[in-house]
Amino acid sequence: MSKAKDESDLWQRVVKDVRPLRAKPKRAAMPKPAAAKPVKAKPVAEKTAKAKPAVKPAPLPALSPGQAPGFDKRSHEKFREGKMPIEARIDLHGHTLTAAHDALVAFVNSVWERDKRMLLVITGKGGRGREELGSPRATLRESVPRWLNEPSLRRRILAIGEAKAKHGGSGALYVLLKRKRG
Repeated sequence: MSKAKDESDLWQRVVKDVRPLRAKPKRAAMPKPAAAKPVKAKPVAEKTAKAKPAVKPAPLPALSPGQAPGFDKRSHEKFREGKMPIEARIDLHGHTLTAAHDALVAFVNSVWERDKRMLLVITGKGGRGREELGSPRATLRESVPRWLNEPSLRRRILAIGEAKAKHGGSGALYVLLKRKRG
């Protein structure tokens, strides 16, 4: 016998008992697309008048000292206890409200751009702690948490907390920035 005949016989014996594992599923026939109908072009002005406004992202929830959404328990504890290393600080003592606001915005943006996260914002207690909240001298201490919740800053802030006594107590805030992405 020839070599080709031997190989063919061998192959036939090998595949004699072979069966497919499963049948291939039949595909449904795709319907043919209907003939396209001519469409009248509408004036551009008519289209833009009916256009829907762009969807705005939902505003971030306001943060107040002590809140830390999206924080794991251990990290929140370290933050709250002032055990995270402070990477940058700003002292707003003696600033007018306008100057303090501008300085705070510039500070947070600058620090965030440098990939720093843990900040200390010193507001002071207002008149050496004698004034009650709501008094004219305590306005900076009341304003800073509100400013940190403005959309331009809030999108960069993960948490705000009242500082421990060693860092200024009620006259200072811990601010934890989100990680810079991209």
